Amino acid sequence: MLKRLTLVTVLIFALLATQVVSFAWTDIVTNQNFEGGVGLPWHVVEDYPAKAEFEIANNEYVIEVIDPGEAQWGIQFRHRQIPIQSGMQYKVSFTVQASKSCRIYTKIGEMDEPYTEYWNNQWQSHELQANQWYTHEAEFTGNANNPIAEWAFHLGDGEGTQYDKATVKAGTIVRFTKMILQGKGYQPPPPTPTPPRKQIRVNQVGYYPNSAKVATLIGSASTWELKDSSGRTVKSGSTKSFGLDKDSGDTVQLIDFSDFTTEGTYYLEAGGESSYEFKIGKDIYSDLMYDALKYFYYNRSAQPIEAAYSHDPSFVRAAGHTRDVAKCVEFKESRDTYGGTHSLDVTGGWYDAGDYGRYVVNGGIAAWTLMNQYERAVSHGRDKYYVDNTMNIPESGNRVPDLLDEVRPELEFMLKMQVPSNYKRAGMVHHKVHDDRWTALGLAPGDDADRERVLKPPTTAATLNMAASAAMGSRLFEEIDPSFANELISAAEVAWAAAVANPSIYAPFTATMGGGPYGDDYVEDEFYWAAAELYITTGKST
Repeated sequence: MLKRLTLVTVLIFALLATQVVSFAWTDIVTNQNFEGGVGLPWHVVEDYPAKAEFEIANNEYVIEVIDPGEAQWGIQFRHRQIPIQSGMQYKVSFTVQASKSCRIYTKIGEMDEPYTEYWNNQWQSHELQANQWYTHEAEFTGNANNPIAEWAFHLGDGEGTQYDKATVKAGTIVRFTKMILQGKGYQPPPPTPTPPRKQIRVNQVGYYPNSAKVATLIGSASTWELKDSSGRTVKSGSTKSFGLDKDSGDTVQLIDFSDFTTEGTYYLEAGGESSYEFKIGKDIYSDLMYDALKYFYYNRSAQPIEAAYSHDPSFVRAAGHTRDVAKCVEFKESRDTYGGTHSLDVTGGWYDAGDYGRYVVNGGIAAWTLMNQYERAVSHGRDKYYVDNTMNIPESGNRVPDLLDEVRPELEFMLKMQVPSNYKRAGMVHHKVHDDRWTALGLAPGDDADRERVLKPPTTAATLNMAASAAMGSRLFEEIDPSFANELISAAEVAWAAAVANPSIYAPFTATMGGGPYGDDYVEDEFYWAAAELYITTGKST
């Protein structure tokens, strides 16, 4: 009977302990006090013209507001990737001090539109008195499931506007510490497993046959063996003591097998340890080259990314901006007034980065680099790496070198960016096209259809980029597609004349609404570049 009671008691205590663990308060924000001068994942963002500087000292994140901007969110201090679960209870608290009396606003909610807020102190600001520490504590219940919410503090100046919950003035210094967010019963996701570390470290990409080949052994073994993929020993030798490696803290030996030049797949063994397999060969970087070139296919606008041409199913997506008609909108930051209000169909080309802007200055040098790579390969008899069916893209099999197939959509896009003959500054090239506001995070290209697309006025830099790239493209496509080659050189010559007539029209460096500015107020190099390409293609000196 006593044994049964003891067993029941143990089971009850075990059950209670499980329940206590299940409903314990668990930290979601782990960087609470910025120890060791570490700020991330907390960070500061600015919305032009707002400007701030920061430092981390004495377990405080210190932000100096240089210019609070024109809205309450002009400056934000935030932590992203906050998991919110419906029905879960949360505790939130923070301690803050401002050098000048002001209001600040904080919320936990969505990172992008519609910016739903899960907690915001019932829409109330927090009143800070100059140089006095202020601590706020609250609890709330999650009302949505969002694994990537954000906790943000608004430190701009919205006084006199509809959004006036933050009124931080220029020169204010704001200090944060003790940033706590906990979930009741929250279970952090398990860490991503990492592959086991090998005690013999090699260049896993591989080695050229005649290059130096030195591996690092963590241990005291005095001999080593080099084995091929079948396990046969092809070379052996003695390790060389290096001693303490100050960067890693490990005591290491060196394995030098530089005089082994036979191509193949190998691994090293020493003291019961083995390395990962590696290759010795002349083509060890070939896959890396094609992986890098695949970037351009993945960034194509107006085309679906298909599994048949992708390294990984996660890259597959629907086409975005399949009809990209954008209206010309002034650079409000520029003193130069263009006055154009026309719209152009600028469908195609490559997206520039994570947003869905496309920029002629960036695209021009990118397209030229690929074409130059191809032209140089031809001149050295090494174009076999870029001929048809080498890059696995939708155009493979059309008897056109794949590298030129990849460049063509960008060249066609740049042609569409040229101002038509019946518009102001005809022949020049529009600087960029993008959304009227910054693209939301986690938004696929095909889901971006609701945003207004804006076309920014033409600039000298963009015009010369197109002229140089189109001139080069013309000679490369001359035998492949004479009609396209003629279109390219005609557009390039018109662009050159337009740039000569308008040699100093620049994009402002502060045009950051919805896209990167990519301002360029020194275009002598672009003039030289475009002139050289036009001369090579046409033989004309003027």
